[in-house]
Amino acid sequence: GHDLIAFKSVLHDWPDHLVEVLIRKCFDALPASGRLLIFERPLWDISLHSMPYGLLPVLLFFRSYRRPEFYTSLLTAAGFSDISVITVQLEVPFMIISARRGS
Repeated sequence: GHDLIAFKSVLHDWPDHLVEVLIRKCFDALPASGRLLIFERPLWDISLHSMPYGLLPVLLFFRSYRRPEFYTSLLTAAGFSDISVITVQLEVPFMIISARRGS
């Protein structure tokens, strides 16, 4: 009964193979034309951006952040389409990945 499933800063906590399982379960749970939304910090080059002291705890998870291609390849393999990636610069970069479940 869901037409949208959203992950906000969740998937980086899971190992690669379990992220694949979660994405496949989302595909199975969504109706045709349902959407999956992933909102995560991407892997970024910290040498190119200064970071305020108050955001240093973000670096604790630095090795857990992934490139957008990691997610888009899993989405494609699971059967999602209309995949889009938008990068938003907040206090640190975030990516918003949207994908639609085909019929």
